[in-house]
Amino acid sequence: MSVTARVQHFAFAAGEVDEEREFLGGVLGLHLVDRAVVAVHQTRAELLRFAAAPGGPVILWVYCLGGEADRGRAGSNLPKAPNLAVPAGSLPVWRGRLRRAGVQTSDMLALDRSRHEFTHPSGVPFALVEAPHRADGDGDAVTGLDSITLS
Repeated sequence: MSVTARVQHFAFAAGEVDEEREFLGGVLGLHLVDRAVVAVHQTRAELLRFAAAPGGPVILWVYCLGGEADRGRAGSNLPKAPNLAVPAGSLPVWRGRLRRAGVQTSDMLALDRSRHEFTHPSGVPFALVEAPHRADGDGDAVTGLDSITLS
């Protein structure tokens, strides 16, 4: 049996490039590392890669397929949602920040840790998870990819 000790990144398909940059950079405070034109199933797409901090490891790969592209759907036993790590005690700040951006959140307790679940504008479920062991962030900022949820 294989055991994964750490998840390096989460990849998903999304819509428009500008919408992704605004949400992931402007709302979640992630940093755009690079951008490239790629082909996804013979369709032109733009790949955006984001890190939690400048110079940090890439945690999200976003394949922007444009506004007319088909939406994906979650299958079984597949990665479903990235769970982004935030400092302990910062979830009230994040709840307000997301609501001001028009994003509805739901508070959950899973595996004895508080979290906010929400849906990304492209329809991908996300969660912000209190991760007291992660001290490499700045204030209330996302500190990295904590884990993923499988469907």
